[in-house]
Amino acid sequence: MPLDLKIMYATDPTTGRLTVDLAQAPTGGLATVTGIDLLVQTVTRWMVLRVGANAFHPTHGNPAIDLAGQDTPANPIDEIAGLVQIAEATFLQAQQRAVALGQLAPSETAQAFGAPDVRKGVRPGQFILSFVVTNRAGQPGRVSIPVSV
Repeated sequence: MPLDLKIMYATDPTTGRLTVDLAQAPTGGLATVTGIDLLVQTVTRWMVLRVGANAFHPTHGNPAIDLAGQDTPANPIDEIAGLVQIAEATFLQAQQRAVALGQLAPSETAQAFGAPDVRKGVRPGQFILSFVVTNRAGQPGRVSIPVSV
């Protein structure tokens, strides 16, 4: 079963700054994730990564990131929600390559993203996007990330 180091995302409530760190296990070592938790982490990491940002996987990442904020949107909440649909379609298509190679179990494979919930963040132009991703085993997991426009 695939596993990965557990990544923690925290947003400072006063500045809105995103911090990314590795999680510590109760035993003192590095924590790991599998199953639905691995899928949630994979989707979260993919949603905040620009295409080309990873030199080892230059096509990996969310193409919708660069679409946000090209013009000042009249309704940023609707724009962000719409970009999730683009991100979902792209993620599911890219994921099929890994499935075809037998690299993902059903618990690590997304079936669908749920309806996005977009709320204003603490800073102007910052929003918190959350949605549920469901894996092919039918388990839901919540994805929550900060988005700036």
